[in-house]
Amino acid sequence: STQSTGGFKDFIAKQFNTHLMNFIYNFVVFCFFIFFIFLTIIFKFKKQQTGREARKFFESKVLGHRGCCIFDCNAPPENTLAAFGYALQQGAHGIELDVHLTKDNQLIVIHDFNLQRTSWFDFENSDEIDQKQFNKIIKKPISKCTLAELQSIKLANVNGLSASNQRIPTLIQVIEYIHKLYSIHSIAHSHLRPLIMIEIKSISKIDQIANQLIEIFDKYDLYN
Repeated sequence: STQSTGGFKDFIAKQFNTHLMNFIYNFVVFCFFIFFIFLTIIFKFKKQQTGREARKFFESKVLGHRGCCIFDCNAPPENTLAAFGYALQQGAHGIELDVHLTKDNQLIVIHDFNLQRTSWFDFENSDEIDQKQFNKIIKKPISKCTLAELQSIKLANVNGLSASNQRIPTLIQVIEYIHKLYSIHSIAHSHLRPLIMIEIKSISKIDQIANQLIEIFDKYDLYN
């Protein structure tokens, strides 16, 4: 009787251990299955989100050429802070601009190699610079002028007139202005910052310009 009772207990214990092991095995399998489904959902969500962001980034973009359209008579002078702000406020996703290197190694934003086409002399308020100095500066190549000389000249709009006090900006001034305008007025079409397309004009100084651009890109995180 004692042997039969002991055998029964052993049988019960063995059956219990078997069921317990089966339960643990099934539970672990179930957990792995749930975990796999969870990872699959997360992966698909991330993939869709990344895909949407990629499509949003690579879809057609409208850039303000030199800040604004040259056919818009109401637009500010090209390649100026006012022009870039105007382009973004009109719905552009970003701006296109041109850079030159000055005599004192400043990256400035201007298209031409001198100021003859885009300058404007204010005859009524010529205290800052006289006409003789004006004519001398606008005929000099950009690479032979200092930043101070270039920023002493007022710029003209598409009509050859200047209704404002716009001057040639540096590239850093443009970047800081765009970032400030974006953060304050939320002018962008999405969470992406306005695009900035930079065309290098001073090819003979490409190495110097490239080094400065890398420093600027690093400082202002322009890679994203």
